[in-house]
Amino acid sequence: MAELQWHRQFNGDLDEKSAWVMLTELEKGYFPTLYYADWHNKRDRVSVALSATNFKDNYYQFLDCIDNLLPYSFDDISYAQLHFEKTVQSSIKPRAINWHKSKNT
Repeated sequence: MAELQWHRQFNGDLDEKSAWVMLTELEKGYFPTLYYADWHNKRDRVSVALSATNFKDNYYQFLDCIDNLLPYSFDDISYAQLHFEKTVQSSIKPRAINWHKSKNT
């Protein structure tokens, strides 16, 4: 399905298409499995299966969450400027969001 690099100090990162395929497999009740060589014994192959047990309810909550996201991409909000003001209670609250590109960019 996909191939990714595993490193001891870093989490694996899967491309978007492969991630959605894996989610679809879980939704169908399959158990997608990750395979890698043991870091201490290269001849030993480790397999980790992602369980589809109790997956559907949480997946549907995730899809509902995705449907309710604002229609902005990372590129859209990467130029956002948040302005904060200090209140009497010494907590910081957002005052305004400027969605325009900064003059410095």
